[in-house]
Amino acid sequence: MAGGVSDPDLEPGVTPVSPWAAGLSQRRRRALGEIAAELGPAHRSAGPPAVALRDFGPGCLCLGIAGPVDRPAAERLQAMLGRVRVHGRRELLITLTALGPWHPHLARVLAHARIQHLVDGASVELRDLPEALAAELGSARPTSFRDVDGPPVDPRAAPPREGIG
Repeated sequence: MAGGVSDPDLEPGVTPVSPWAAGLSQRRRRALGEIAAELGPAHRSAGPPAVALRDFGPGCLCLGIAGPVDRPAAERLQAMLGRVRVHGRRELLITLTALGPWHPHLARVLAHARIQHLVDGASVELRDLPEALAAELGSARPTSFRDVDGPPVDPRAAPPREGIG
């Protein structure tokens, strides 16, 4: 190759494949596979919980949680999610395939992370949730709304009737 740098492993005109060259769905599947391998059966015991993170594209973060999650572990997870928030600014994928027994605070942590990422404009996906945890997350709703010009309004209250004058 005249006038250029030659790499014996590459054909002329071929650029090295970057880790982001695969499609997003392929990278997402690869991240899920790596997390599943890292958080395999060894972490499903009564030992401490384990967390694995994979960045699968610019602003795309995959997180896996394995083992039992007590309240202190859920609080540590919440702090960690706050620190890595910027890495999931486009997409956050959380998999709980290997989750063991969990404290109810975990539902609040996941709901909070979901809300923060949605506010940032990211898509959020929670995979392999235990039914009880999915039910807790599904029942989360605001306790009150604030009318710009008025007092807080309970969303469960009946709407005010308008009288005919």
